[in-house]
Formats: sequence, C-alpha cells, structure tokens
Amino acid sequence: GETRGARVAMARMAGAGLHVILSGHLHHWAVGLGIVADTARPVVQVQSGTALCARVHERDHGFAVLHGAPGRIEVTPWTVDEGVRAFRPGQGRAFVLRDRLWHLRDLTGVA
Repeated sequence: GETRGARVAMARMAGAGLHVILSGHLHHWAVGLGIVADTARPVVQVQSGTALCARVHERDHGFAVLHGAPGRIEVTPWTVDEGVRAFRPGQGRAFVLRDRLWHLRDLTGVA
C-alpha cells in the first residue's frame, strides 16, 4: 500500500522544487513510479533493490546508476547475475523535464 500521507508529502516536495527521490534497500525495483508514455509527474522516484543482502529467496539485488544533465535523467539498474556472481546492467529508463513535469522518453533520445 501507499505510505500514509504520501500524496500530501509528494505535493509539498514538488512544490519546494524537488525533482528526484532516491531510495534503496527495498528488495524491489521501481524507476519513475507513475511516469508512463502518456502520464508525466513532477518528481522522478528511483527505488532500487539492495546490493548487500544475503536473503537468497529475494531477487533483483543491485544498485542504480544515474546520469543527469539539466532537464534530463537516465537511470540504469544493475542487478546481480547469480549464475556468474557479477552485476549486469538492466534496461535503463530515461526522463526529460518539460513544463515542470518529468516525461518518459526512449533511450534513442526521442521524447
């Protein structure tokens, strides 16, 4: 479920000029919550898994790499490949800021 007070908190953070929220150690990935092809949001949320967890029943252990420039953010999840015990990059997501809202864009640069 949604965190109690999340809608009010998000509105206040966006109103204060916050653009990106980073959180981790959640054991599950979510990049750009609520931002889809036809829906933009004022804040990009990046929830990464955890790179330092020994829970063998959990998946998606890893970390996120962000590349940013004014009005642009690219997020690449890196998750562990248990077969070779190494981190591998996953499918990235890119966002562009237009009219004070973050929009999903494909990684070829077409918004």
